[in-house]
Amino acid sequence: MFIPYRVDVEHDSLPWVTLVVCALCIFVYYQQASSEQSVAPAAKAWCAQKDHSRRFWLTVQKVTGERSRKRCAELLTVVHGSGRPEAVIPVLAEQAEPWDTMSRAQSRAYTTRQLEAAVAAFASKVPPTLTERLVFDPAKSDVTRMFTAAIAHGGVDHLLGNLFFFIAFAVLVEMAVGSVLYLLLLLEFAYGTHVAYAVSQLATHSSVPTLGLSGVVSGMIGMFAYLAPSMRIRCLAFFLVFWRTFAVPAWLLAAWFVGWDVYNLVHDDGTSNINLVAHVSGAALGFTTGFAFFGGTRERIRRLMAGESTRAGGARRASVPQRRGAPVARGGRATRR
Repeated sequence: MFIPYRVDVEHDSLPWVTLVVCALCIFVYYQQASSEQSVAPAAKAWCAQKDHSRRFWLTVQKVTGERSRKRCAELLTVVHGSGRPEAVIPVLAEQAEPWDTMSRAQSRAYTTRQLEAAVAAFASKVPPTLTERLVFDPAKSDVTRMFTAAIAHGGVDHLLGNLFFFIAFAVLVEMAVGSVLYLLLLLEFAYGTHVAYAVSQLATHSSVPTLGLSGVVSGMIGMFAYLAPSMRIRCLAFFLVFWRTFAVPAWLLAAWFVGWDVYNLVHDDGTSNINLVAHVSGAALGFTTGFAFFGGTRERIRRLMAGESTRAGGARRASVPQRRGAPVARGGRATRR
């Protein structure tokens, strides 16, 4: 396992837009978590009702391994609180114990139907969580949700993973193109990847809502790979019980991550809860946008890197030009889901 965490350059100015986006994502996730805390008491009360069928309790047992009110409440809290029951239920059904008189496929389908009915009945008794109000449903193509879904996340690991990668790749892009154009790029990647996902779901019978910054992160990876393909990115690698650091050219790191996303998208069997369409479309959008509009910026970065590397000691550091002056850029930490 390895994690990119900084660009191998320095900067004198603060990438304030990148930091604001990170702070906004953290704030929104805190609000999501606070909203979901109200689900647990409601789930306990609902599971304590005496009118649930034997079939319902058998389903709880198949999924959780125990027929109890506690497990029932935990199950409903997880599924309803996720804001994406359409994505969570198939995973739970796949992992559930099969029914005695059914094949594996029949058991999975039956458990899915039972869970969907139970979650729908519970949802009708409780208000929607903040996550439910923020996610983007491709079947509805809500323009507002295309933005809110980009700054919402499904868990702490999801949030931190996206922010690590975002900081590692986005800092240089902000320093290179300036704050105004950078803001436009953020909106382009957020809306562009959600449109791509909505189009990809047109032929499906049941589309899955999505959330997370990963589409924007992939856009920044594509843009970075175009602007500074040879610039090195520092990574942390975990080998056995030791952490090691090493530097990798941006084009190689981008090819690795995007290549795996393309492979997984081609071989996707519908069970993944990762929005691979957003990953791949974001990278393509970032690279093509750089090629179409930022050729001059790329050339300036290349010249500065070449001039810096000829200095005594061959230090691999370069200043990153902005519209005014030439402040220098240092990447932060990074990773993504």
